[in-house]
Amino acid sequence: MALSSIYANFPGGKADVYAALACRIASVHADEMTEAIAGAEEPVELAVFDAYLRFHTARPAAFRILGLSDLGPDDSDLFVEARRRVHELLGGVLAQAVSASSSDPRTARAEALRLWSAVNGLIALRTQGFASASEVDAILATVRSELAARVAGR
Repeated sequence: MALSSIYANFPGGKADVYAALACRIASVHADEMTEAIAGAEEPVELAVFDAYLRFHTARPAAFRILGLSDLGPDDSDLFVEARRRVHELLGGVLAQAVSASSSDPRTARAEALRLWSAVNGLIALRTQGFASASEVDAILATVRSELAARVAGR
């Protein structure tokens, strides 16, 4: 199929394709995180961390796409709707993770945001060549070990 045929189905062209892709990736991400939370046999915080890491390791461009960083509101009529949908889906996952945690909600939210930003930042550093894959893996293993110790210490 020709690329122009794909764009023809989206009035805003490439920008609308990008917005639709962001919504699709957010939906897959939310589904995978929801499954991890529902099926957690270990402390939920570890299951959430592992699922988040798996998702973004398998899809290193997802963070950039989910942020809609390559689009602005003037690029597409779907931009505002895509931003709302991505926020709704990922915010829902965050709320699920917080409510499933054994920590108080404020602590659980801060911990989830800290861990998610660590994963995002380390993957970005690896992608940009500032950190090797082995360095990132070692740091993430340390982060997970620290999380496991905190959860066990409650």
